[in-house]
Amino acid sequence: MDIKRALDIGVGPGSLTVPLAGRIVHVIAVEPAEGMMEVLKQNIETYGMENIDWVYKDREAIDIEDDIFPLYDIVFASYSPGMKDIRASIQKMVDYSAWVRI
Repeated sequence: MDIKRALDIGVGPGSLTVPLAGRIVHVIAVEPAEGMMEVLKQNIETYGMENIDWVYKDREAIDIEDDIFPLYDIVFASYSPGMKDIRASIQKMVDYSAWVRI
């Protein structure tokens, strides 16, 4: 699969996001925790990543049309703790990605 655009939900400090951004065209990083967002921003600056956009919101509060721009080649949520409504969360990922792997 040729991945160019990724949506990373619950990125934490960017442990996956920053290396991924070095290999693809664009990453949107969603993170609700202020401390993690600050570390992510520092890592983006440290590694000179200009192709990462970040959204400081809980995944449940994301407005698809205002906060992120579909369609993505891949959506993942590897650093996201339990989702309140797993079925709705997975459906949201499916709606805005070419494929989702769980």
